Amino acid sequence: IRCGHCEAACEAVHGVSLLSLSGPVHGSLLFPNACRHCHDPLCLQKCPVDAIGRDFSGEVRIADHCAGCGRCAINCPYHSISLHLRNGPCGPVAGSKPRFRRRARKCDLCVGVRRGPQCVRNCPTGAIDRSKHRDLLRKILNER
Repeated sequence: IRCGHCEAACEAVHGVSLLSLSGPVHGSLLFPNACRHCHDPLCLQKCPVDAIGRDFSGEVRIADHCAGCGRCAINCPYHSISLHLRNGPCGPVAGSKPRFRRRARKCDLCVGVRRGPQCVRNCPTGAIDRSKHRDLLRKILNER
């Protein structure tokens, strides 16, 4: 219903909404542009400060020391990375000078946030779902 509860919940946790309700549509399903954690991620290439990489579980993560150059966002074929001004929870401590004005950000599935992704928890209609590929394929095939 595009009520915006998911985006507001994301912004409440991260200081900016890392969720974009745009992407391919199949039947009644919208596939928002989100990180695919590619096998050979193009976004990891040529980061001048080595701020983007994989964590121990294989998830692509962007570190706080990101310089905001935007190379990862340009290289991402799914447009999953966006640049945000450093303010709020991701910015410098009050009274200190920011080293960089921007930072690359992407959905991190609310890692470290109690009870997981807040977009899913705050959807009043239950429209947001995190699915495994096989479950999603079954759902698509059953709609036909």
